[in-house]
Amino acid sequence: MRRGWDMHVDFGLKHPAFYLLMYGTDRPGRRPPAARAARELLMTFLDRAAADGRLRVPPALAAHLTLAAVTGVTLSLIGAPESDRDPEVSTRMREALIDTLTTDAGPAPDATLATRALALDATLGDADPATVPLRPVETALLRDWLRQLAH
Repeated sequence: MRRGWDMHVDFGLKHPAFYLLMYGTDRPGRRPPAARAARELLMTFLDRAAADGRLRVPPALAAHLTLAAVTGVTLSLIGAPESDRDPEVSTRMREALIDTLTTDAGPAPDATLATRALALDATLGDADPATVPLRPVETALLRDWLRQLAH
């Protein structure tokens, strides 16, 4: 997460006009293609983290929070005169977000119910339906319950 965050911010600062085209929008409800692709890539990473028991929140929420934070930080830094840019803003926001979204390690024997529910939900999402000994409707119901337990 740290490397991805730093690469994102660095790209925005090196290519501010291009960044605005990639992540900016002038119409509510419209997400530029580059932003959609970035979200899909982030979701792949976050789904794996959830399956490993490393997320405190569902992957979709983690992706939304991460993209909102990194885009906001990048736009804030782009808008500041270069002499006023404090690189600590990005670092502090990144670390605060990571601390909020992730656990310290993989699931421990005393992992919370929410962490375990998220991990099982992510595992079911990645599983081949033919290998799950439940009917599709039962799997959907279980996943709904797991998401409720994760809140």
